[in-house]
Amino acid sequence: MELAKFLGRNLSLLLLIATATALDAKSALDTKSALDAKSALAEKGAHAAKDTQQITDILGRQVTVAKDINALILGESRFIPALGIVVEDAAISRIKGMQADLKQYDPATWAIYSERFPEIEKIPLVGKGEASSFSVEKTISLMPDVALFGISGHGPSPHDKEMLNQLEAAGIPVVFIDFREAPLKHTQQSVQILGQLFGNEKAAREFDERYKKILQTVSDRVIPIPQEKRPLVFLHSKVGLFPECCETMGHTMLGTLLQAAGGRHMGAELIPGNVGNVNIEHLLARQPDKYLATAIGSAKQSGAASPFVMLGPDVSEMQARDSLQRATNATMVRNLTAVQRDDMFGIWHHFYNSPFNVTALVALAKWLHPEAFADIEPTALLADFYRDFQPVPFQGIYWVGMKPVKTAAIAALDKKATPATIATTATTATTATASLPP
Repeated sequence: MELAKFLGRNLSLLLLIATATALDAKSALDTKSALDAKSALAEKGAHAAKDTQQITDILGRQVTVAKDINALILGESRFIPALGIVVEDAAISRIKGMQADLKQYDPATWAIYSERFPEIEKIPLVGKGEASSFSVEKTISLMPDVALFGISGHGPSPHDKEMLNQLEAAGIPVVFIDFREAPLKHTQQSVQILGQLFGNEKAAREFDERYKKILQTVSDRVIPIPQEKRPLVFLHSKVGLFPECCETMGHTMLGTLLQAAGGRHMGAELIPGNVGNVNIEHLLARQPDKYLATAIGSAKQSGAASPFVMLGPDVSEMQARDSLQRATNATMVRNLTAVQRDDMFGIWHHFYNSPFNVTALVALAKWLHPEAFADIEPTALLADFYRDFQPVPFQGIYWVGMKPVKTAAIAALDKKATPATIATTATTATTATASLPP
């Protein structure tokens, strides 16, 4: 009886003591978990120190990393095709965390990798598709051997100082690569970094040799072309995404390729940074000779009524051409003279962050100067890269014009019925035997 009275009078106090005891236990458990994770990282770091290598990343930073990379974090999952150059399974089995940008922005390429490597769907996400969503805490909890970041784009960059300091404090080395800011300068170096990082410098050298040969061929043919014969081009980025006109790129990304291909890039004159807008009034007053659209649509994602230009692995040539016509008709650029006379071209938008950007360079050069590049078929070049440096098959179409290019040189080759050095459509490109002249 006395016990019941005591409990009745002091129930609130007893509950408070029990709650405090439970919270203390949970706090102790959380502290122990954090200490265990820190201890595990320290132990991992001590073990790795016995078998490490020095990597010079794209920023010239000396980074100490493990020789055997078995746990990788990707600041951008669109680096997966680049990893495929030097790692047989594109390092899918080693990626412990990544951002969602590949699936979000390039679902057709994601679908190909997902079909080939279903386990990619189970990789934990450490962010959505932009740097602000990247989780340092989640990354640290995954205890990676290295984090692979770009110098700009949709993931963490060198500007995210606090984030980098946190990772460094946790013993996670960060290596920077780049296919975006200076594509024709940094692509080969970035692939070499990946080759060293994953112990396959042979594949990186083979890629480098092919890339260098193509780049030199384009340069040798473009340099002699006088400025007055280089057409003025307006590069319209992500056509159909924004109601206002018109987003374009500056000196970087696809703007770099356009200039190297022998075009006079309007955006380079007008945009000081990576991207910016040019109003339609300016374009109508200063009519470009040619119009270039970047394609962010895909057949599965967009469908027949897509407001976007469609290009990529799940798109046919007819779908691509129809989408280019439809997308331009739906915007004010339909009033441009170049568009009205069908002097326009569509290019896969994701070449702006791709190691295979040099094939887009050839495609642009051939569009701008068809006679100078009559003997080179860019689709065959891209198919060759996929055959030799990708774990997934080549398919689809990655650039399209309203008028199929048929130069005098191509016609002469057709008459001679020589071996298929030139593939005129995406369907025949995979059987082309020679991509570049000797």
